[in-house]
Amino acid sequence: MSLTARGWRAALRQVNRRTFSSSAVSQRHTLPTFEPSSNEDLDSVLDLARRRILIPAHLNKAQEQMVYREKFRARLSADAPEPVRSTVAGADVTLEHIDRQRDIPAQWQVLSDALRLADTPTDWENVGKLLEGFADAGVRMRDEWVQKFVREAAQKGALHVVLRALERAPRTNVRLRSRDVVSRVLWEVRGVAAAENGWGEVETERAIRYAEKVVELMEREEHCGGSGKRVVKPGDLRTLPFVIATPLELNAVHVLRYKGGVDEDGVVEGYAKSLCNNLKHFGLQESTPAEESAPSDGAATTATKAKSPNRYQNFAAAVEKLRRLVPVWHGLELARRVLQPQNRLPLEKVEVYRVLGEVRGEAEAAVEAMRANLKQGQKVENHADYQAWVQVRDEKE
Repeated sequence: MSLTARGWRAALRQVNRRTFSSSAVSQRHTLPTFEPSSNEDLDSVLDLARRRILIPAHLNKAQEQMVYREKFRARLSADAPEPVRSTVAGADVTLEHIDRQRDIPAQWQVLSDALRLADTPTDWENVGKLLEGFADAGVRMRDEWVQKFVREAAQKGALHVVLRALERAPRTNVRLRSRDVVSRVLWEVRGVAAAENGWGEVETERAIRYAEKVVELMEREEHCGGSGKRVVKPGDLRTLPFVIATPLELNAVHVLRYKGGVDEDGVVEGYAKSLCNNLKHFGLQESTPAEESAPSDGAATTATKAKSPNRYQNFAAAVEKLRRLVPVWHGLELARRVLQPQNRLPLEKVEVYRVLGEVRGEAEAAVEAMRANLKQGQKVENHADYQAWVQVRDEKE
């Protein structure tokens, strides 16, 4: 027997011994098993994620030495006489050599490709498994990754997958812990009903369920709430006006279109009171485009402070602001139509019009900021979010 053979066999024995003596923490981890997807490209992406990101994250020390060391490359190659198998995170896997510099794909690119290629319900189930695998492997879900996930799922009619991921936040790391993420989720939820001026009964009812579920989830400890956060304070995401305004808007649409304008169960009145009280205590909580573009944690470096946001950042900030304001203005306006005939407005009539005017002014300012930061030849009128604003702004009673 050659020294090389002795070396890899000894290493394999060491790998298998350590598999059974791994810590309790490691034994809790599991590797996802993906179902065959609707296309080979997605299968390849998921296989790559499993082999080059998820499995490596769960290797014990002995397994790492075998997988990463150059001297074991030939033994772990596809041309080897027999595959080297070992138990990783409770799964029987074939070990392969990995070059840390060349073989490990960018986590973001893998997720982005999976989202782009997912189409069928099974595909989206696999995306959910990928998110859980990432979380179990210690991959941090950045806000922009979550927003990409929400946007792609919404565009492909899979928003329910987002809600399930939010429900399983401890296992997926998909959390409602930033304004941008909460805004993106609720805007896409709103779009279920409002898309192409639809407001269909079935779609609106579905959007109501989704919106109320999001608000409910925000009360959980893994998102914004918990036993120590029952009383909201300034800066709490649950105080953001659009969080309350989105279910208000959807319920008011439903009452006006499908219940003869009668708020029988008092849902519109309840949300309207909550929104008005929230505005009274915390205000609109909006800022200038430059402030919108600053890092969300406020920990800007000297270089960041000195560098002004570019045109793209200003445009994106204005779009985000408009998205937050549209449901606030429309929700209040529709609540006025529902409640004013019954003298159940939570604010005096004059105060309601003042607040509506303030919100509309902020929305129009956001539109002008969008217009000012467009490239030459582009028109704000062609932008979907501007059209969403015009749709509700010019809506007739």
